[in-house]
Amino acid sequence: SNPLEVIELCCTHLPSLILLDIEMPEMSGFDLCVKLKASELTKNIPIIFSTGHTTAEFEQKALAHGAVDFIPKPLHSGVLALRVKNHLKIVNQAQDLEAANYKLHAEKEQLHVTLSSIGDAVIATNQNLEVTFINPTAERLTGWTSSEAIGQRVDEIMKLYEASTGDKLINPLAVSLREKRTVGMALNAKLVSKTGTEFRVEDSASPILDSDGKMIGGVIVFQDKTDAIAMATQMSH
Repeated sequence: SNPLEVIELCCTHLPSLILLDIEMPEMSGFDLCVKLKASELTKNIPIIFSTGHTTAEFEQKALAHGAVDFIPKPLHSGVLALRVKNHLKIVNQAQDLEAANYKLHAEKEQLHVTLSSIGDAVIATNQNLEVTFINPTAERLTGWTSSEAIGQRVDEIMKLYEASTGDKLINPLAVSLREKRTVGMALNAKLVSKTGTEFRVEDSASPILDSDGKMIGGVIVFQDKTDAIAMATQMSH
Protein backbone atom coordinates (compact mmCIF):
# COMPACT_ATOMS: atom_id res chain seq x y z
CA SER A 1 0.00 0.00 0.00
CA ASN A 2 3.05 2.30 0.33
CA PRO A 3 5.00 2.96 -2.89
CA LEU A 4 8.11 4.07 -0.99
CA GLU A 5 8.06 0.77 0.90
CA VAL A 6 7.87 -1.02 -2.45
CA ILE A 7 11.10 0.63 -3.60
CA GLU A 8 12.85 -0.20 -0.32
CA LEU A 9 11.70 -3.83 -0.36
CA CYS A 10 12.65 -4.30 -4.00
CA CYS A 11 16.15 -2.91 -3.44
CA THR A 12 16.58 -5.15 -0.41
CA HIS A 13 15.19 -8.44 -1.73
CA LEU A 14 15.55 -8.03 -5.52
CA PRO A 15 12.42 -10.04 -6.41
CA SER A 16 12.26 -12.01 -9.64
CA LEU A 17 9.00 -10.28 -10.62
CA ILE A 18 6.81 -7.38 -9.44
CA LEU A 19 3.00 -7.43 -9.55
CA LEU A 20 1.90 -3.79 -9.46
CA ASP A 21 -1.39 -1.91 -9.24
CA ILE A 22 -1.97 1.46 -10.93
CA GLU A 23 -4.03 3.11 -8.20
CA MET A 24 -1.74 3.63 -5.19
CA PRO A 25 -1.50 6.32 -2.48
CA GLU A 26 1.04 9.16 -2.85
CA MET A 27 2.04 8.15 -6.38
CA SER A 28 0.53 6.09 -9.17
CA GLY A 29 1.77 2.69 -10.22
CA PHE A 30 3.05 4.30 -13.41
CA ASP A 31 5.22 6.75 -11.41
CA LEU A 32 6.45 3.90 -9.22
CA CYS A 33 7.29 1.88 -12.34
CA VAL A 34 9.38 4.81 -13.65
CA LYS A 35 11.34 4.94 -10.38
CA LEU A 36 11.94 1.18 -10.39
CA LYS A 37 13.14 1.28 -14.00
CA ALA A 38 15.47 4.21 -13.16
CA SER A 39 17.29 2.26 -10.45
CA GLU A 40 20.29 0.13 -11.40
CA LEU A 41 19.20 -2.47 -8.83
CA THR A 42 15.64 -2.91 -10.05
CA LYS A 43 15.59 -1.78 -13.70
CA ASN A 44 15.68 -5.33 -15.08
CA ILE A 45 12.98 -6.79 -12.80
CA PRO A 46 9.89 -7.54 -14.94
CA ILE A 47 6.71 -5.73 -13.88
CA ILE A 48 3.14 -6.94 -14.42
CA PHE A 49 0.37 -4.38 -13.97
CA SER A 50 -2.84 -5.65 -12.43
CA THR A 51 -5.63 -3.08 -12.36
CA GLY A 52 -9.31 -2.39 -12.63
CA HIS A 53 -8.63 0.00 -15.52
CA THR A 54 -9.42 -2.19 -18.48
CA THR A 55 -9.26 0.24 -21.40
CA ALA A 56 -6.67 -0.09 -24.12
CA GLU A 57 -5.28 3.33 -23.19
CA PHE A 58 -4.16 2.11 -19.75
CA GLU A 59 -2.76 -1.13 -21.17
CA GLN A 60 -0.78 0.81 -23.78
CA LYS A 61 0.53 3.19 -21.11
CA ALA A 62 1.56 0.29 -18.88
CA LEU A 63 3.50 -1.39 -21.68
CA ALA A 64 5.05 1.95 -22.67
CA HIS A 65 6.38 2.30 -19.11
CA GLY A 66 8.23 -1.00 -19.46
CA ALA A 67 5.72 -3.51 -18.08
CA VAL A 68 5.92 -7.03 -19.51
CA ASP A 69 2.21 -7.75 -19.08
CA PHE A 70 -1.15 -6.18 -18.19
CA ILE A 71 -3.82 -8.18 -16.33
CA PRO A 72 -7.24 -6.56 -15.82
CA LYS A 73 -9.27 -7.10 -12.68
CA PRO A 74 -11.15 -9.06 -11.48
CA LEU A 75 -8.25 -11.49 -11.36
CA HIS A 76 -8.60 -15.15 -12.21
CA SER A 77 -6.13 -16.93 -9.92
CA GLY A 78 -5.38 -19.68 -12.42
CA VAL A 79 -4.66 -17.27 -15.28
CA LEU A 80 -2.60 -15.04 -12.99
CA ALA A 81 -0.54 -17.99 -11.77
CA LEU A 82 0.15 -19.15 -15.32
CA ARG A 83 1.18 -15.69 -16.52
CA VAL A 84 3.51 -15.21 -13.56
CA LYS A 85 4.96 -18.69 -14.09
CA ASN A 86 5.58 -17.99 -17.78
CA HIS A 87 7.29 -14.67 -17.09
CA LEU A 88 9.44 -16.23 -14.38
CA LYS A 89 10.45 -18.90 -16.89
CA ILE A 90 11.50 -16.17 -19.32
CA VAL A 91 13.49 -14.49 -16.54
CA ASN A 92 15.27 -17.75 -15.72
CA GLN A 93 16.05 -18.39 -19.38
CA ALA A 94 17.45 -14.87 -19.73
CA GLN A 95 19.63 -15.38 -16.65
CA ASP A 96 20.88 -18.72 -17.98
CA LEU A 97 21.67 -17.11 -21.34
CA GLU A 98 23.50 -14.24 -19.65
CA ALA A 99 25.54 -16.69 -17.58
CA ALA A 100 26.40 -18.73 -20.68
CA ASN A 101 27.42 -15.58 -22.57
CA TYR A 102 29.58 -14.48 -19.64
CA LYS A 103 31.28 -17.87 -19.52
CA LEU A 104 31.81 -17.84 -23.28
CA HIS A 105 33.27 -14.32 -23.11
CA ALA A 106 35.59 -15.35 -20.26
CA GLU A 107 36.79 -18.40 -22.22
CA LYS A 108 37.32 -16.26 -25.32
CA GLU A 109 39.33 -13.72 -23.30
CA GLN A 110 41.44 -16.49 -21.78
CA LEU A 111 42.13 -17.95 -25.23
CA HIS A 112 42.99 -14.49 -26.60
CA VAL A 113 45.43 -13.84 -23.72
CA THR A 114 47.04 -17.26 -24.20
CA LEU A 115 47.51 -16.85 -27.95
CA SER A 116 48.82 -13.32 -27.45
CA SER A 117 51.36 -14.48 -24.87
CA ILE A 118 53.03 -17.40 -26.66
CA GLY A 119 56.26 -16.89 -28.57
CA ASP A 120 55.01 -18.44 -31.82
CA ALA A 121 53.21 -16.37 -34.42
CA VAL A 122 49.52 -17.28 -34.83
CA ILE A 123 47.13 -16.21 -37.58
CA ALA A 124 43.56 -17.51 -37.83
CA THR A 125 41.25 -17.13 -40.83
CA ASN A 126 37.74 -17.92 -41.95
CA GLN A 127 36.95 -20.34 -44.77
CA ASN A 128 37.74 -17.64 -47.34
CA LEU A 129 41.30 -17.27 -45.97
CA GLU A 130 40.42 -13.84 -44.57
CA VAL A 131 42.26 -13.05 -41.32
CA THR A 132 40.12 -13.13 -38.16
CA PHE A 133 42.92 -13.09 -35.57
CA ILE A 134 46.62 -12.25 -35.47
CA ASN A 135 48.74 -12.31 -32.31
CA PRO A 136 51.54 -9.83 -31.42
CA THR A 137 54.34 -12.14 -32.60
CA ALA A 138 52.68 -12.47 -36.00
CA GLU A 139 52.22 -8.70 -36.08
CA ARG A 140 55.96 -8.23 -35.53
CA LEU A 141 56.99 -10.73 -38.22
CA THR A 142 54.48 -9.65 -40.88
CA GLY A 143 54.60 -5.93 -40.16
CA TRP A 144 50.80 -5.78 -40.08
CA THR A 145 48.87 -4.60 -37.03
CA SER A 146 45.77 -6.47 -35.96
CA SER A 147 43.45 -3.66 -37.08
CA GLU A 148 45.13 -3.63 -40.51
CA ALA A 149 45.20 -7.40 -40.93
CA ILE A 150 41.65 -8.35 -39.89
CA GLY A 151 39.63 -8.98 -43.05
CA GLN A 152 42.65 -9.20 -45.35
CA ARG A 153 43.55 -12.43 -47.14
CA VAL A 154 46.28 -14.39 -45.39
CA ASP A 155 48.46 -14.55 -48.50
CA GLU A 156 48.42 -10.73 -48.54
CA ILE A 157 49.60 -10.64 -44.93
CA MET A 158 52.11 -13.47 -45.27
CA LYS A 159 54.20 -13.02 -48.41
CA LEU A 160 56.16 -16.28 -48.64
CA TYR A 161 59.04 -16.99 -51.03
CA GLU A 162 61.56 -19.74 -51.70
CA ALA A 163 64.72 -18.46 -49.98
CA SER A 164 67.14 -19.63 -52.68
CA THR A 165 65.25 -18.84 -55.89
CA GLY A 166 62.90 -16.06 -54.74
CA ASP A 167 59.92 -17.89 -56.23
CA LYS A 168 56.61 -17.08 -54.57
CA LEU A 169 55.18 -19.89 -52.44
CA ILE A 170 51.56 -20.88 -51.94
CA ASN A 171 50.47 -20.23 -48.38
CA PRO A 172 50.17 -23.63 -46.66
CA LEU A 173 46.89 -22.59 -45.08
CA ALA A 174 45.28 -22.52 -48.53
CA VAL A 175 46.43 -26.09 -49.09
CA SER A 176 45.30 -27.10 -45.59
CA LEU A 177 41.75 -25.83 -46.10
CA ARG A 178 41.52 -27.28 -49.59
CA GLU A 179 42.71 -30.73 -48.52
CA LYS A 180 41.24 -30.54 -44.99
CA ARG A 181 44.44 -31.67 -43.26
CA THR A 182 47.46 -30.29 -41.41
CA VAL A 183 50.11 -29.01 -43.80
CA GLY A 184 53.71 -27.91 -43.16
CA MET A 185 55.54 -25.08 -44.91
CA ALA A 186 58.26 -25.63 -47.49
CA LEU A 187 61.62 -26.20 -45.75
CA ASN A 188 63.43 -23.30 -47.41
CA ALA A 189 60.76 -20.62 -46.97
CA LYS A 190 61.18 -16.96 -46.12
CA LEU A 191 58.63 -14.38 -45.08
CA VAL A 192 58.95 -10.84 -46.38
CA SER A 193 57.26 -8.40 -44.00
CA LYS A 194 55.29 -5.29 -44.92
CA THR A 195 58.44 -3.23 -44.32
CA GLY A 196 60.59 -5.49 -46.50
CA THR A 197 62.33 -7.31 -43.65
CA GLU A 198 63.04 -10.97 -44.40
CA PHE A 199 62.58 -13.81 -41.93
CA ARG A 200 63.28 -17.50 -42.42
CA VAL A 201 60.23 -19.26 -41.06
CA GLU A 202 58.85 -22.72 -40.33
CA ASP A 203 55.22 -23.40 -39.72
CA SER A 204 52.21 -25.69 -39.81
CA ALA A 205 48.67 -24.95 -40.92
CA SER A 206 45.51 -26.75 -39.87
CA PRO A 207 41.77 -26.45 -40.56
CA ILE A 208 39.51 -25.39 -37.67
CA LEU A 209 36.50 -27.68 -37.20
CA ASP A 210 33.39 -27.05 -35.12
CA SER A 211 31.81 -29.60 -32.77
CA ASP A 212 30.00 -31.20 -35.73
CA GLY A 213 33.20 -31.61 -37.72
CA LYS A 214 32.32 -28.79 -40.12
CA MET A 215 35.27 -26.69 -41.27
CA ILE A 216 34.82 -23.05 -40.20
CA GLY A 217 38.30 -21.68 -40.86
CA GLY A 218 41.98 -22.35 -40.37
CA VAL A 219 44.99 -21.46 -38.25
CA ILE A 220 48.65 -21.15 -39.14
CA VAL A 221 51.41 -21.20 -36.51
CA PHE A 222 54.94 -20.21 -37.49
CA GLN A 223 58.30 -19.44 -35.91
CA ASP A 224 61.19 -17.14 -36.80
CA LYS A 225 64.12 -19.46 -37.63
CA THR A 226 66.40 -16.73 -39.04
CA ASP A 227 68.95 -16.81 -36.21
CA ALA A 228 68.86 -20.61 -35.91
CA ILE A 229 69.51 -21.05 -39.65
CA ALA A 230 72.28 -18.46 -39.57
CA MET A 231 73.92 -20.25 -36.63
CA ALA A 232 73.61 -23.64 -38.39
CA THR A 233 75.18 -22.17 -41.52
CA GLN A 234 78.05 -20.71 -39.51
CA MET A 235 78.64 -24.00 -37.68
CA SER A 236 78.53 -25.91 -40.95
CA HIS A 237 81.15 -23.51 -42.40
